Amino acid sequence: MKYKFIFIIIALVFAIGCKGKKKDVYYCPMHPDYTSDRFGQCPICNMDLVLKEEPKSNDAHDPHKETAADAKQEDNNTLILNEEKQALIGIKTEMAENRKISKTIYSSGTVAYDPDLYTALVEYKEILKNPIADSSSNQVASAARVKLTQLGLSDEQIRYYSSRNPSELISGRKGSSLIFSQIYEKDINLVKKGMPIKVTSSSFPDKIFVGTIISLDAVLDSQNRTLRAHSIVKDPSNLLKPQMFADVEISVELDDALTVPSSAIINTGRHRIVYTRVSNDRFRPVCVITGAESDQYVQIIEGLEEGDEVVTEANFLLDSEAKMNLKSMPSMKTHKHE
Repeated sequence: MKYKFIFIIIALVFAIGCKGKKKDVYYCPMHPDYTSDRFGQCPICNMDLVLKEEPKSNDAHDPHKETAADAKQEDNNTLILNEEKQALIGIKTEMAENRKISKTIYSSGTVAYDPDLYTALVEYKEILKNPIADSSSNQVASAARVKLTQLGLSDEQIRYYSSRNPSELISGRKGSSLIFSQIYEKDINLVKKGMPIKVTSSSFPDKIFVGTIISLDAVLDSQNRTLRAHSIVKDPSNLLKPQMFADVEISVELDDALTVPSSAIINTGRHRIVYTRVSNDRFRPVCVITGAESDQYVQIIEGLEEGDEVVTEANFLLDSEAKMNLKSMPSMKTHKHE
């Protein structure tokens, strides 16, 4: 009887111990919805499953150095990954830095041929021949000048063509060619008068025609969502012919700006998110507002400060981990440094 009682107690203790131990859960970093109770491979992508870890307690932090709001933010928005898991998924980081960045804008263009602009300029010249039209108050002359401005001529160009043969707008100048190029709406803020351009044509693949932007249209093309740039390129042999297609490259040099590598940005469709390292094993998603983009870097307008450490590789895997473990993701309100 005594041994039977001892056996029952041992069995109860063992049962309680087994009940208190949680089963291991493994998941696929690329497909976090797939889980398993044992190590193996994801049936979707054949990637090794990763052990899901329970969030660590924040007791190790000094309670005197954080407020209740800070603790809540830590719980909700901080992802904890040990060094082993970081190495497994290949996390790499870089600092947000102020850099001078350059960007090349590629555009389609044509050698100038604009009968509407030619006609408007001829009409304007005819109006100027009328002595009454010399007055700045003359509405007809003002309307004609506004039309020329809307068609992309600057005041300097209007003065130039007013004293010359407007046929240059169709046949070009001797020794140079006028190029019309289409600038996409997203790049309009970067393109300015005076910027250098390079023009190539499939008709002359071994030649590069260099020149300068002389003006930009005042009105956007509502159908193509582009703005027309007017440029003059050197063409000593007058190889380029009106209406010939051309490829245009515009080199843009930007001032110092806070930037991160392009690979650090995760575009969710609604927001752009960057993962920052806040300590050796802690990462936090931050919404950022971005600006100009070069081939390698993206300007950060709001959300980060110089010296912030951002994840540049494996951030999509980190994002999958975060969606599984974080109670909340960052809203459009960006984080601010104290």
